[in-house]
Amino acid sequence: MSQDNRLKTAASLSALWDGGPIRRVRAGDGVIILRGRRFAFHIMIQPGAAISFLCDPMLRDQGLLSRVLVAAPASLAGTRIARTVDTRDESAIRRYVGVILSLLEQRWPLVEGKDNELSPRALPFSSEAEAGWRQFHDSIEHELGPHGRLRPVRDFAGKAPEHAARIAGVLAIVDNSGTADISRDHYARGAALARWYVEESARLAAASMADPAVARAARLLDWWRERPEYSDGLALRTILQLGPSELRTKATAENAVKILAAHGWAERISERPLRWALAASGRSSRGCYTATTATFATLDGIGAVVPPLGSHNVANVATVAGLTGQTVPGENYDRRAR
Repeated sequence: MSQDNRLKTAASLSALWDGGPIRRVRAGDGVIILRGRRFAFHIMIQPGAAISFLCDPMLRDQGLLSRVLVAAPASLAGTRIARTVDTRDESAIRRYVGVILSLLEQRWPLVEGKDNELSPRALPFSSEAEAGWRQFHDSIEHELGPHGRLRPVRDFAGKAPEHAARIAGVLAIVDNSGTADISRDHYARGAALARWYVEESARLAAASMADPAVARAARLLDWWRERPEYSDGLALRTILQLGPSELRTKATAENAVKILAAHGWAERISERPLRWALAASGRSSRGCYTATTATFATLDGIGAVVPPLGSHNVANVATVAGLTGQTVPGENYDRRAR
């Protein structure tokens, strides 16, 4: 992904996602065309590097970013307390490994006469799943217009119905490798997961557009909320001595508190010494989302965004894959999910 080869690499990865053949041109060998290949793409990346990747206009225009499912769960640092192993976890992991192993051991669907070219069978929608696809497609489409909530991430959101179909197909095969079609239940679960990725994409897009000063203010608010002894009054010198490390200069600390005050999270209670208190809206996180950069991006009008669901834990969302009898998400899905 160097600057010189970025567009070429992105185009190749997008072609693989679309199921196209791999084409390679070499001076000595000429043109090599590889058909019937499949490709898996899983990268763990640090936040700083991720921002440069996710905000690259060339990658967005080319279409690669709309083909990638991105998740950025909150860090667990400071909460990873040693605990006794739950035997139920071990049992669930064993069942999962058994299912995946049985799928890997099955005979590959190869083109006749070939030993390295796949030709998987089609996996169509059932009539009920197709109706669910249309419902999900239309619910997303309504949010992509000029004033739509998902316009800032319309490239990814536009592909959400296809992402949902791909996920649903995987869930159907995992449940029954010989299934003839994708059921309504499998598509409902695939759509629920795809919708989560849409909301996560919107949240990250807003966060990446926020001013760094806003991000520092958000971290100060989180730090402040976690310390009830300062809920009724916080002095500037306390922030400089004990606050987040990036706020250890007077200018940055004062600016962060001013941003909180401008958004109604804090209010000045004395001039000498200079002290602030959390406003009523900021004193408790009960019923509120963590004050992420995306939260302030929304308040600043930078872009429409939905806060992360629940505890921000991707594992919680992934349990949707095991639910049964779930309705297909429509326009009001995000309200029901919460």
